[in-house]
Amino acid sequence: MRASRFAVGATGLVAVLSAGVGTATAGASSGGWVPTHTRALTKIVSAPTTTELGPLAAATPMRIDVVLPVRRKGALTARVLAEANPSNAAYEHYMTARQFRAQFSPTEATVSAVTGYLESQGFTQVSVDANGLMVTADGTAAQVETAFDTTLDQFAILGDATHPVYANVTAASVPEGLSGDVAAVLGLNDFQASDQPQVASPKTPLSGYYPKEFQTVYDATGTATGSNTTIAVIAEGDLAGVLSDLRYAEAQQQLPRVPVTIVRTGPATTDTSGADEWDLDTQVSTGMAQTVKRLYIYDMPTMTDTDLAHAINTWAGQDVAREGSASIGLPDILPFLDGSMLAIDTSVEESAVQGQTFFASTGDTGASCAIEDTNGVPDSGVPAQLCYPADGTWTTAVGGTTLVTDSSDNYMDELAWNAGGGGVSDLEYPGPWTDNANPASAAGARGDPDIAMDADLTTGCLVYVDKTAEVVGGTSVSSPLAMGAYARVQSAYTNTLGDGVLQFYRLYNNANPSAPRTNATPGFHDIIAGSNGGYAAAPGWDYTTGIGSIDVAALIKAFHPG
Repeated sequence: MRASRFAVGATGLVAVLSAGVGTATAGASSGGWVPTHTRALTKIVSAPTTTELGPLAAATPMRIDVVLPVRRKGALTARVLAEANPSNAAYEHYMTARQFRAQFSPTEATVSAVTGYLESQGFTQVSVDANGLMVTADGTAAQVETAFDTTLDQFAILGDATHPVYANVTAASVPEGLSGDVAAVLGLNDFQASDQPQVASPKTPLSGYYPKEFQTVYDATGTATGSNTTIAVIAEGDLAGVLSDLRYAEAQQQLPRVPVTIVRTGPATTDTSGADEWDLDTQVSTGMAQTVKRLYIYDMPTMTDTDLAHAINTWAGQDVAREGSASIGLPDILPFLDGSMLAIDTSVEESAVQGQTFFASTGDTGASCAIEDTNGVPDSGVPAQLCYPADGTWTTAVGGTTLVTDSSDNYMDELAWNAGGGGVSDLEYPGPWTDNANPASAAGARGDPDIAMDADLTTGCLVYVDKTAEVVGGTSVSSPLAMGAYARVQSAYTNTLGDGVLQFYRLYNNANPSAPRTNATPGFHDIIAGSNGGYAAAPGWDYTTGIGSIDVAALIKAFHPG
């Protein structure tokens, strides 16, 4: 499974998010300062489970990411939609990263103004991402407070003063001279989300599917492999053991050795606490694809949403991997407040115009999003919260199913997994391609998942961790599984299909041009039974399995029926 867990603990974080939310909106001005989209995270001094420890020490080292807005946002969105429209001259003519920078990245003058301001405030190691959308800098808490007219406080959650957290308790602002040049300032809190798959007890007999066996399950054995397609996973920490386990898995399952490139998106760390997850992501995606042209691993230094935003932006800005997957998530209220939702949505929209696809797991607590390790337990997360970045406008959100096969791994049926994430977010915008499927779209609310794949631990995946096979489950499986499946489809079309979420809904909308919209989508298994506690599977599209699960051979044919 895939679950998100905050270091501050469930009760503490609920208090943080409930005790008072800043609502300042970028654009207003007061006293020579202009608020950004990094709102006051909270005033948590009155929360009963929280103790204010006073100001964050002035000398505390901090690394921040200043998010710059794209130019001509409307034109960018129009271009993405044109590339996915068969009747448009731009259909399947994707932009390169260089073309994106020329047309939509911030101007050199804007970048220079922001970097110059940071340097004038004493920040060091100022660097600009390839696409110009993020400027990273090192400084101190005092410098951050002065440069962005904000206040940083420390707090003990549930009485734990030995592991304090910090957060900005006022909105981050910039001088009026930078109005319109800065969208958000990330790194002003250190809440950390961890994402561990659901793992069977060591005493449980091994049962499930090795990644290679999913090729039979999802009808891929007679199709092209993923050999023409580059893929990427987002990971964190020391990955030496993960690479060793991948090589061991390939040898045990008689799979080709895929080329691997690790791209660090921050300082190196020795953390190996997420090894199970990264083993799962790498082995499932490449095993389903049989092989890929290259696997990129974008290695974050921490599990903060700031570092997640930076890793995703690096993936989009480099434009070397056609697909990416993140089995990471957190209730979308936090990225909405601190500005990382805006940053990640922008990066993923860039990836879409470049023909890339970004997959993410919807979570493992049913119609809620986990904030501690309650994977596989429906309704054990924050109610009415979707997991971000899965519910991002441009993300392909992958939910979970319970798989039914015969003894030869041939597909028989799927049900909605009872703990698979899905539902409605009123904090994220829906893409217009979902209007025909998502009833909440008319109210401006994003619904997910978009598709679903196997996630139930009882029909789980066998992954090698420390060279020992263990059974894992959750939507941590379904996201890389979907990426591996789509890599095969893309390879069959020499990567001309572009962003998966747009292509999938094009097929859905063609099959469901009008109500009641209950027709199955070509290339997908329509899942019509089961529920995630809050929503039930139904013919057509639903809030627990989306369009359905991928049938690789049928999906290849659906894109070229002749």
